[in-house]
Amino acid sequence: MTEEPHNPRAEDVGRQTDDRLVHALLLHIHDPQAGEHHHQRVDRVMQSIGGSEQEPSQSASGATRRAIHQLQFPVWVRRGAWAAAAMILLALGIFTINYSSSAALASLDEIVKSLGRPGDRTFRIRAEPPAADPPDRPGLDQSTLYLRDGNQYVLVRSDPKGGEALDGYDGRQSWRIRAGVLVETKDGRGAGGIPMPQVMADVPFVDLQQTLERIRADYVIEQCDQASLQSGRELLRHILARRKSHDVKGPETVEIWANSQTGMPRRIVFSEAQSQGSPQPRRLTIDLASQAPLPVNWFTHGAHEAEPR
Repeated sequence: MTEEPHNPRAEDVGRQTDDRLVHALLLHIHDPQAGEHHHQRVDRVMQSIGGSEQEPSQSASGATRRAIHQLQFPVWVRRGAWAAAAMILLALGIFTINYSSSAALASLDEIVKSLGRPGDRTFRIRAEPPAADPPDRPGLDQSTLYLRDGNQYVLVRSDPKGGEALDGYDGRQSWRIRAGVLVETKDGRGAGGIPMPQVMADVPFVDLQQTLERIRADYVIEQCDQASLQSGRELLRHILARRKSHDVKGPETVEIWANSQTGMPRRIVFSEAQSQGSPQPRRLTIDLASQAPLPVNWFTHGAHEAEPR
């Protein structure tokens, strides 16, 4: 009988493994206590299940605790998940802000365009406090502003000296009338002492279209929820503009309510606005009173002179 080689070939190793597996199966089949061992294993499992239902925290085996521990995510995974969630929330917040800002600017553009469309508009102006106007100058409170095509205007105010003070612009020439008498004319805008400076703070109501165009750069524009000016009335587009810096010469805030379909402003409120001659900032409210057509020559001084020249 020869000795086995010390380095058996691969097929011999595989054959030996198969022989051992068959041998183990035969032993298990012919084991007289195999059934008893099987029942003992089943009883141990049932007892473990019953104990876990009564006291799960105390009866958990070491293997079960290890399995539960393995199911818990590592600290670095949990921290990574929180960081990812924070980044997602931040991205959603930035997207919401950008979307809201874009919607507000789009609404403002539509409002500005509506003021430049052909047609006549009549606005009523209220100023608070009314007593802020110099006693010897026409006040802003209870004044009326007429606009045509976003280019021509007539501002009618009460004159402390009697009658009405009218300042107008017909698209070519500006003029001023006191007590029915033409007192000043000028090519372009600026006659009658109404300033038309580069900043919008002084007179934010003579040229509404240009005024609202200027707030794009120096104000933060916010789109608010639709709102009605009176209970039960139509819902209006609502925009709020906040001044970015105190270095900006203009009202602290500008609030606009406009028709949701046409974009025509129904109300514009300038808060903390500085007007000419007023010793303190004021709140100016401009309400749309009518869009009925005005006389063709309404924006010329001849239509308002007591004795036209």
